[in-house]
Amino acid sequence: AMTEGMYVSRGAACKNYLARRVFESQEVICVGPAGCGGGIISADAEEDAIRRRLRTYDERDFDEDEDPTDTFIAIQDNQWKEVIELAQRRPHEAGIYTYRMEMIAGGVNRVRWRILPLHQAIIFASPFSVIKALVLAYPPGVAAEDDRGMLPVHLAIKTGADRAVVNFLFEVYPDCVDEASHNGKTPLDYARSSKSPHKSSYLKSWGKAYRAIHEECDFDTNPTKLFSYLTAQNWREGVYISKADAKTWVSRKEKDTDREEEGGGTTGSGTGTGTGGSSVGGGLRWRLLPLHASVLFRAPPGVIRAVLYAFPEAAACRDDQGMLPVDLARGHGTSAGIVAELQELAETHRHYDDNNDDSSADDNV
Repeated sequence: AMTEGMYVSRGAACKNYLARRVFESQEVICVGPAGCGGGIISADAEEDAIRRRLRTYDERDFDEDEDPTDTFIAIQDNQWKEVIELAQRRPHEAGIYTYRMEMIAGGVNRVRWRILPLHQAIIFASPFSVIKALVLAYPPGVAAEDDRGMLPVHLAIKTGADRAVVNFLFEVYPDCVDEASHNGKTPLDYARSSKSPHKSSYLKSWGKAYRAIHEECDFDTNPTKLFSYLTAQNWREGVYISKADAKTWVSRKEKDTDREEEGGGTTGSGTGTGTGGSSVGGGLRWRLLPLHASVLFRAPPGVIRAVLYAFPEAAACRDDQGMLPVDLARGHGTSAGIVAELQELAETHRHYDDNNDDSSADDNV
């Protein structure tokens, strides 16, 4: 992915030339799913220098050690221009934790708080430009926890940060979608309970990141355009069908408080796809590929074929009920010609693993 001239990559997938860009004019962010440290991997002579830059730096005791870093003080004073300049001139300060101790009953000392400048900037509601500068200065910071196990994205959503900040954090570290804070809450949990006017944007950003990691999206937060077209059943309108959309699973979960969703339509196979209220967060209700959906919603033969030709391997994929598209077609009045094509392609691709796509199909139809 590319965001405003910024190359975004993850872990060992980073190429050597991208690693070198850290020290040149291009800006590179490489964050591994395991979190801090070793985000950029290089096989050449620059590896040691890269590792030195991306390591976790020392910590500062707010009360006992030398004064906090200039970056910490600038953020505390809301001197945003200075923070950006310091991130460029002294990038190592973006990787220094500052903490404070406190005395509790029994004379026991414990950590009161422990944060990186990135956590601090989010708490102080800094502008997006500051967040970006700090991430560029210390990329592993996006995967670093504070003393409460909170990632920057957790804090950003919880504090109602600008939608550009939250979207950026999801883009540079999409693996965060599955990571929970100290209280077991994921970014989705924080987004769902948010009172911010940006709540809908948070959910969309989460959905995009989830899709990037899992090649699956949630029906309520970020369905593909293709799937939305199929559920709308407005067949007179045309639709652009990409292979990426045709191979993306779409799922829906039941409500936490009400397993039976009000206003939900039901297909002949018992798959509810109504849109009455959000159902994110409960148990799985259904999981389909667009090919399954095109059959269930009785799409015209031309639409079913277009979806099938965009991703033929879908004919061999089973939905959450273990049903192949051809099984659904036989029970939904699909034409004999379509049934025959689905059966043939299901047999052709019977060994297909949808997590290891080696298809040579055209990218778009």
